[in-house]
Amino acid sequence: MLNNMLDLEAVARERLMTWLPGAKIVRPPDTAVDAVLVWQGPRGTVRYVLEFKKHLPQQDIQVVARRLEQQAKNLPKAKAVARPLLLAPYVPPKQAAFLRGRGIDYADEAGNAHLQAPGVLVHIEGKRPGLITTTKGGITKGWVKVMLAGLLNPGLFEGPYHHLAVAAGVTPPTVMTCLRDLQRRGLLDVRGQRRRLVGRRELLPLWTQAYVNTLRPRLAERRFRMLPADDAQAGLTRMHDVLAVHRVAWCLTGAAAAHQLTHYYRAGVIEIYAAPRAITDAIARELKAQPTEGDANFVVIEPPIPGVVPGPADRTAPLPMAPALLAYAELRFHGMGQADDAAELLLPLIEGRDDATT
Repeated sequence: MLNNMLDLEAVARERLMTWLPGAKIVRPPDTAVDAVLVWQGPRGTVRYVLEFKKHLPQQDIQVVARRLEQQAKNLPKAKAVARPLLLAPYVPPKQAAFLRGRGIDYADEAGNAHLQAPGVLVHIEGKRPGLITTTKGGITKGWVKVMLAGLLNPGLFEGPYHHLAVAAGVTPPTVMTCLRDLQRRGLLDVRGQRRRLVGRRELLPLWTQAYVNTLRPRLAERRFRMLPADDAQAGLTRMHDVLAVHRVAWCLTGAAAAHQLTHYYRAGVIEIYAAPRAITDAIARELKAQPTEGDANFVVIEPPIPGVVPGPADRTAPLPMAPALLAYAELRFHGMGQADDAAELLLPLIEGRDDATT
């Protein structure tokens, strides 16, 4: 946190003081907030909740934006405008547009900025960083799997390497490499033989974007056109019955899982995690589905890690569901319109433990 605070103050003083003369940066007692910038403007006091993201292009902007909004909302009440402000070495154009759409201000070291508050209006875009550095080792398919297993069960970060390797479906050497990377990022506290995840708050947006970019495109799929049922819920129940009879291990994910959790968004496609070849042609016929290479309304996706899909479900059991974190990540993979709106509703379910791990 110390290095992050120093980076934040350096960027803030270099990029903001020209536009916000006389502004002061204070560190509030609430450790969930990096810092607050207080500016006495011509139209009253403005308080900016500051957050610095060193590797913003690698992070899920929707998670970052929601947290900034919550932090600004949770500032102690005062006769001052409270706004979120994101600082970073570089804010890519798509992320910048998203932030502006959410009413979140930003400034980066490349010179891009957007400030819109009583008494100030600044907008600069199109500046590119002179040099983009990449993290040594990078984020790999194995990294995404290891982090997913640990996010779903943080105790695995603390135990033997082979336990985490089995849960993630990777080798122990891969786990060792990934945990060293997590430690280097300051997200894993290592003292002797003891390890503890201390940066779930930072890992979550990093992992989500890595899943979307690195792992999800590599997961095998089988796509079908399925005759839709008159009642969507009845159609899911029929699928549950058929797959239970054939002892297929599966679970809902994506929009279908999100709808079960939030009752908000019903998409025209059902996505499940299951071994793609487990849905044989005979089972597909029972589901009234035809394999297709084109548009599909039923997609079978290879499970990202072994433990995501439980054993074959009993017909009397509830619909098997992927963890909310994976339903969210699938929606962000599609990344458009109502899928993003539905994903937003899942964030409270997957961020609930931040206070205990940051």
